[in-house]
Amino acid sequence: MQTGLTWFTALMENLLCAGAVYGWANINPVLVEEGYFSHNCTTTGNNQSSIEAPCKDQAEKLNLVFTIATVAGQGSSVLTGMILDKLGGWITRTFLLILVGIGYLMLGTSDPSSSFVLYFAFAIINIGGVGLVLTNSQIANLYSKYRVSYSTSSQGAFNSGSTVFLLMNTLYYAGVQFKHMVFFYIAFSFSFHIRTFVLTPRYSIPHTLPRGYSYGYREVACAAKTTSTNAAERAEFTTKDDLKRDHDDPDEKNF
Repeated sequence: MQTGLTWFTALMENLLCAGAVYGWANINPVLVEEGYFSHNCTTTGNNQSSIEAPCKDQAEKLNLVFTIATVAGQGSSVLTGMILDKLGGWITRTFLLILVGIGYLMLGTSDPSSSFVLYFAFAIINIGGVGLVLTNSQIANLYSKYRVSYSTSSQGAFNSGSTVFLLMNTLYYAGVQFKHMVFFYIAFSFSFHIRTFVLTPRYSIPHTLPRGYSYGYREVACAAKTTSTNAAERAEFTTKDDLKRDHDDPDEKNF
């Protein structure tokens, strides 16, 4: 049951969180209509920037946003891998999900007068997204008989991540405000933090699983049990030590 949910939620995470930036063709017209980088564009008779055909300066800057985001995402994968090996999955995933949340928060709080924020926002979003794909890739070791099936389905979900911005594009032209969608997405992304501690391993998964291997919420339960056992052992040891000292030096206590 746990491994099945791990597989399914990994696909959902790759689909809904990791590869969103690669749906740039869907979010680009929304950003144009919101007026980002339109300060150098010529205006029409009603003093509104042309949204049917963005000016050259606006188009170039938006393309640069996408270029920076893709390069940052792929270039950071080496660093993400090093952090994953050193600190384990839980800490790495938490850090990456916080990055994604910060990126969308920057996007949601920006406006045309602070268009330069997009250079950082989409780069941070993609760094977090690509990093999450890396953390999910090691989960293939849980499925020794279906390792290839998991890897291909996971990669396919990542490549289909453009669905997120496609949905935002559709809702935007249906009348939903762009900022409302972004803040809703931030709230939704917190569900992946729960997945981190329930359905993903704390550290790297060995290529060959040992007998009785456990991960996720079972690691939390084991850690709590171990802590409780150690505390009980320390208390018992302290009690025995006190009794022995009292037995050896009865007059010292009375004094």
